Amino acid sequence: MTTNNKISNEEFKTNCKPYAEMGKMNEILYKDTIIDYFNHLLNINLNTDYKIKKSRYAVIDWTFTHLITNQTISIELKSRSIKKEEYPETIYGTNKFIKQVKQLYENTENRAFAVFLYTDELCYYEIKKDSIAELTFKDCLNTLRGKFEKNNYAHIPITKLINISYI
Repeated sequence: MTTNNKISNEEFKTNCKPYAEMGKMNEILYKDTIIDYFNHLLNINLNTDYKIKKSRYAVIDWTFTHLITNQTISIELKSRSIKKEEYPETIYGTNKFIKQVKQLYENTENRAFAVFLYTDELCYYEIKKDSIAELTFKDCLNTLRGKFEKNNYAHIPITKLINISYI
């Protein structure tokens, strides 16, 4: 672990890269499954009626904008290396949560989802305007990037997650 606020390339490769690569790989592997699920759930076609915004540096993995109505559907995939039932709640970055809640206020038809891929299950939580009252937000220490980082997270009870499929 580095003692300053920077992490060396070697430390990143050792400590962080596997997790970053796992997330990127899972976005590729599960994109079609996730899109198909939400197409059926919302009775829409994200493949033909929506324009996808995907950027390497985007806060949210996928943002779909309807070609006519400008409705947006935002979906963030979080990969976990544990089984769903291992902890009573899961964490979700407050920065991502706020970005998605702001989108909900831009258009009443907008929808926002946090999708969680566990080792045994793929599930989601729909973020709504009133989710702020339903969840708790806490600072947590993270050492994943090779240094201590204090970040704020939304704590989502796993009982609030809805199953997409079992792995």
